[in-house]
Amino acid sequence: MKSEDIIAIQKEHPDWTLQHIGDAVGLTKERVRQVLAKRGIRLSVDRIRPPSQYICPSCGGWKSYLPAQCRACSKKPLVELTCEECGAMFTKAPYSITKYSPGRFCSNQCQGKWLGRTSGRKWAEKLRDEIDDLQAKMHRIVTWIDAYPLKIFPEPDFEKARAVLKQNGMTLDAISASSMRHVLTGLKRIIEEVDDAEN
Repeated sequence: MKSEDIIAIQKEHPDWTLQHIGDAVGLTKERVRQVLAKRGIRLSVDRIRPPSQYICPSCGGWKSYLPAQCRACSKKPLVELTCEECGAMFTKAPYSITKYSPGRFCSNQCQGKWLGRTSGRKWAEKLRDEIDDLQAKMHRIVTWIDAYPLKIFPEPDFEKARAVLKQNGMTLDAISASSMRHVLTGLKRIIEEVDDAEN
C-alpha cells in the first residue's frame, strides 16, 4: 500500500525530494528510492522546491520538517522584552514572537496571573450586576406580596364560593386560572421593568 502511496505522491508532486516523500508516508528516503527505482523513476537531489511545511516562517528559506525555523533564524540573537505582569526583563527567540504569541509575559505563571486579574475582574463585575438585578426583582415581588395581608384579605370559604359560582354558571377553576394569570402577568411586568431600566 505504501508503494502505491509513494508513486501517487511522486506523480502529484514531481518536484519533491526523497526525504519529502519519505516524511509524507513515514518511510526513510532510502526506502522511497528503492520503491521508485523498481518503477524506473530516479529523483535528482538538485530539484528541491519544498512544500509549505518545509518553509521557514521567519525568512521563507528551506528548513527540515521538525524544527520551527531554519538554522539561520534559530541562530539570530534573542529579543529582550519586559513582562507586563511582574516587570522582569526576559529574552525570547524572534521567530516565536507572533501576533498570536506576542511575548508579553516572562512565564506561563505571569500570564495566568494577568488573565486571572483582568478576566476575573470582568466576571466579578458581571456577577455583581446580575446579583443586584435579582435582588431588585425579589424586592419588588416581596413588596407586592406584602400588599395583600391575610388580616385584611382573609382566605375565602371555597365551598360557599363554589356554590355561588355554580348558581351563576361559572366554575372555581376559571376564577383560579384568571387570578393566576393576573399574578404571573404582574411578575412578568416586574421582571421586564427592571430589565428595561438596565437597558
